[in-house]
Amino acid sequence: MLSKNLQSFAKNNYLRNFSKLVAAKNSVLSTTKNKFVTTVDINDGQFSFSAGLPSDPYGGLGNGPKPLEILLSSYATCSSLMGKYIAKDKGYPLQEIKCKVTYQKEGEVDQFLREIEFIGEGLTDEMKKTLIGGINSCPVHDILHNTKKETITKMVN
Repeated sequence: MLSKNLQSFAKNNYLRNFSKLVAAKNSVLSTTKNKFVTTVDINDGQFSFSAGLPSDPYGGLGNGPKPLEILLSSYATCSSLMGKYIAKDKGYPLQEIKCKVTYQKEGEVDQFLREIEFIGEGLTDEMKKTLIGGINSCPVHDILHNTKKETITKMVN
């Protein structure tokens, strides 16, 4: 039989495992040429998509998400995946999770409103509270809210 401390460690280990998986070293290359069209390559081309600016008034082509939308989608995606991961680990009857993130600036404060909908027959309020608690430790949430940040810029040519 496991000690209480070891049981607690094992029970919460999924949070650490998920965080390691999501926060592993990643790289993103963004290449912008004409008309404010950017090609985004993730992990040396494993995934790629276009991003850009709207045509009016910025002169882009409107062919992909704007940079802020990519940030918001990262937050929503990480939250949803973390919730689904926790539900699977705990055996919760979560069929679907929807997460909508909205951004606004209030004076000097950046505000992120995250609306989360849990869909699944038999989900209790206690289960939902547990899911929210775990979702609040997703790596993107931590980066946006809980960590010291440092940006290093190097010119490579």
